[in-house]
Amino acid sequence: MADVAEPGVCAACGRPLPPQQGKGRRRRYCDARCRDTARRDRVRSNHPHPHGVNEDLTESGRHEYVDAIGGGAHGAEHPVAVQLAQAARRLVATLGGTGAPRDALTAARDLSAAADAALQAAIDLARAAGYSWREIGEVLGTSRQAAFQRFGHPVDPRTGEPMSREVPPDAADRAVAIFAWHNEGRWDEILAQLDDRIGARLDADLLARGWAHMAGLFGRFEGAGEPFARRAGDDVLVDIPLHWEAGDARGIVRFDAEGKVAGLAIRPLPGGTPCSFGPHAQGARCPARPLKPSIDPGADMSALILAIDSVLLLGIIGMSVYGVRALPADAQLPLHFGLGGYNNWQPRNVGLLMWPVIAAAAYVIIVVSAGKGLHDTGHGLRLPLPVGLTIALAVILVNYVGAIRAAFNRVRS
Repeated sequence: MADVAEPGVCAACGRPLPPQQGKGRRRRYCDARCRDTARRDRVRSNHPHPHGVNEDLTESGRHEYVDAIGGGAHGAEHPVAVQLAQAARRLVATLGGTGAPRDALTAARDLSAAADAALQAAIDLARAAGYSWREIGEVLGTSRQAAFQRFGHPVDPRTGEPMSREVPPDAADRAVAIFAWHNEGRWDEILAQLDDRIGARLDADLLARGWAHMAGLFGRFEGAGEPFARRAGDDVLVDIPLHWEAGDARGIVRFDAEGKVAGLAIRPLPGGTPCSFGPHAQGARCPARPLKPSIDPGADMSALILAIDSVLLLGIIGMSVYGVRALPADAQLPLHFGLGGYNNWQPRNVGLLMWPVIAAAAYVIIVVSAGKGLHDTGHGLRLPLPVGLTIALAVILVNYVGAIRAAFNRVRS
């Protein structure tokens, strides 16, 4: 090919082409996109109206993103795909400078709605093909419950009919307004929105106290985020991100079938302590400051004393076992230690039984005291255990050792 000194124009879009220097094929298109557009035009000219596509409604200039979405002529047969492709082309045309900014906004809105419809259609196809909600949720980056709540088709078990998924258009705005009224102290307007059950149990003072509690935890209320409304059976639930200067939470408003507020709650993000605005706010939680680890000297000392008492009791029982094995059957064992030494001598088995019985009685009193502390406080060993009984157990063990030694000395003599 000869050099092209004069600038040419693109055979597809008509834009000027730069001068071509050197040998090689003459350039006819701006880029690969225009080359593909020309190729498709040639195919359409050889096969007019493929698959019933109305060329009067379809622009000849295609866009690479539209082509990818439509998937060719076969994909355009699906009504949702046709709607999506048309919305995308309108947006491309307005963003290309041929429409007003308002037209671009409208086209973008229509494309968003078409994309939502396409996603719903794709999920329906996946469900029909046997995919589980867990698998669909993994693709969408959400839980199976969230995926079902947004895209599922629940069936009413009472009637066997599909349940409505329609959400009143004003539900989200009404829910946001309710929390704004809290911040503005417009309690009467909030009470007017409640159903009979929750309205009978709430008043302006309770609402004001609940909101003041939130201010004490979080500080100044800064506003609400983007609400999300969804159908839940006969009711409509609206989730709203709530922002304070020192924390965030999740506001939940539940509307019944008549449009009245049947539940109102705030939940922290994440963790917290119980807090709710009404009887229907089950499981609502408010954020709490982190608890500092505390030391309870009373509980620690009680646990230590109980451990010491257990060791002492085991020592006394061990001495009885030793006496049975070491003392002769006809030996005698003293039960009392006084100023004159050991006295009140009894047969071996009686003495070896009485000492651990007395020690066990003292130990039972200690355990009962510990159990009372657990029952009264609910936090463990809070009541101080009787230290005097611990001392008594120690004295019993020392005297018991001395009594067995006395029994041995008496046998030897």
